[in-house]
Amino acid sequence: WKQMRPMILFACHTAALQLHLPAPGRVVAIGDVHGDVNAFLETLMYAGLIDTSERWTGGHATLVQTGDVLDRGPEEADCWSLLQRLKEEA
Repeated sequence: WKQMRPMILFACHTAALQLHLPAPGRVVAIGDVHGDVNAFLETLMYAGLIDTSERWTGGHATLVQTGDVLDRGPEEADCWSLLQRLKEEA
């Protein structure tokens, strides 16, 4: 057996960041709106997050929008405005 010598290639000492946040209640994730405001509204209503007046009814639910909002459809500004308004209402 050859004598083995310890070898340190890389060492990094970092302090772990600990966050203590409250767990969210209900989480609804919606992806790839693509500027289709009608489909977006239907999805939000189906999920119980808005009413027929397009007002937030999701209570303490968290809406997570993933994917594209503004890249294809003709109603991109409407989708963006809706998200911003619902953010304030929620």
